[in-house]
Amino acid sequence: MKYQWNLVLALLFALIVAVFSLSNTTPVSVNYLIGSKEVPLVLVIIFSSFLGGIAIGLVGTFFYMKLKWRLYKTEKELQRRPEIKEKSESSEELNVPSEPMLVQSEQNNS
Repeated sequence: MKYQWNLVLALLFALIVAVFSLSNTTPVSVNYLIGSKEVPLVLVIIFSSFLGGIAIGLVGTFFYMKLKWRLYKTEKELQRRPEIKEKSESSEELNVPSEPMLVQSEQNNS
């Protein structure tokens, strides 16, 4: 369901960008490093949105791959040290957290 909402929001954003860009069709001057050119503002808006989407996709892919690599290393570590695997399985069966819980102590204001 989460992915469906992401798709709906992405399509809604694309629709808003399309309507906004189609209402701005006046030509603007775009300056490059080696020159300048006059193009319709609609192309500038759509191209900028497209590049922003590509940038966000690349950042998301980087973090996804980083998490997958971390998971891979953790699974390899569990296979290498079976006592950790046995300990984690026994704590799951007893419904005991594998990490200690932090308890804040009360401080007296006396």
